[in-house]
Amino acid sequence: MLRFMRKAFVVGLIATVWVSGCTEPAPDGEGTQTTDVLGDTRTEDVFEDDVRSEDADSSLPDTHADGGPITPLDASDEDAHIPDAEADAEGDTQTNPQGGSIAIYLAGDLTPKTFQDGLSGQTPKVFEIALSKYDIQTSLDASGRVHCYDLAQPKVANMLQDTLMGSCETASIPSAAYTHGRVKVDWLRLTVEGTLHAGDQVLPGEFTFFRAYSDTTYEGETFDAGQGWVEYSGVIQQRIPMAYAGPVPGDAYTELIDGEYWLTFPFGRTLPVLQDSEQEHWARFHWELFESFRWEERPRAGYVESIWDVNATNNTQSEQVFMNGVSGFYITSSVD
Repeated sequence: MLRFMRKAFVVGLIATVWVSGCTEPAPDGEGTQTTDVLGDTRTEDVFEDDVRSEDADSSLPDTHADGGPITPLDASDEDAHIPDAEADAEGDTQTNPQGGSIAIYLAGDLTPKTFQDGLSGQTPKVFEIALSKYDIQTSLDASGRVHCYDLAQPKVANMLQDTLMGSCETASIPSAAYTHGRVKVDWLRLTVEGTLHAGDQVLPGEFTFFRAYSDTTYEGETFDAGQGWVEYSGVIQQRIPMAYAGPVPGDAYTELIDGEYWLTFPFGRTLPVLQDSEQEHWARFHWELFESFRWEERPRAGYVESIWDVNATNNTQSEQVFMNGVSGFYITSSVD
């Protein structure tokens, strides 16, 4: 029986990979995109309550005109729904007599939201992303790109919290009005709960997806950009290698250059930087994670509503995933 379960698991896990986002994506705004967690944060076909003017993924018009209030501004605010893992020094713009600085933060927004897609959802129980380089630029086309920092080892952000990823001194940054940030994404790891069905066996457990966005080393193993694995952990545990699709051709926001995956994002407000300023600037990239792993329920014997069910032997009977852990994003900064 165990041999059958392992063989069935391999087949089913490959099927799981397929339904979880390894097909080529549709262009932004066309159909449901399931390929790229990062790329899919900008456009979706899922209606939502849009209460932030910088919610770049929304399919509904903003309820605030640009320039209106954006909350939360600071992950340490009481209503932010984000545990503040860092000292609360990144709130309103401060001054430092030793010289100014620019910092970038990543934060998961766990604020409850209402979906009208008819799908079931869960909030990922583990969501980590690693970044190692950060640039700021004066336009999307990067003609005014300026290097901020380059870390020897990628900094890992727990996206269920708020994490300072790195900073640089404004003395090294030319005075200008900066409109975009650009980060090198090294890898991403996402864990969700689910049930694996193998014959008459019902195996509750966890599915972990790992993707190397850039050429990288993870847990002592070297990966090329686009490589990764999916692992089921429960009564049995097995990890299977997999390959992910690359950036969408022609996408101005994502690009793979010499094994480095770059993600460009607009600031919520133009960030004016004066080279001799003593101000401490910051930009925070918020990802909306609440129930953002979403799938379509299937009325089959043994399947439980609100639980993601995966069939180990027949892909067509697995519950198809339509959103892979991020429902949208928005940017806040010290000038908001």
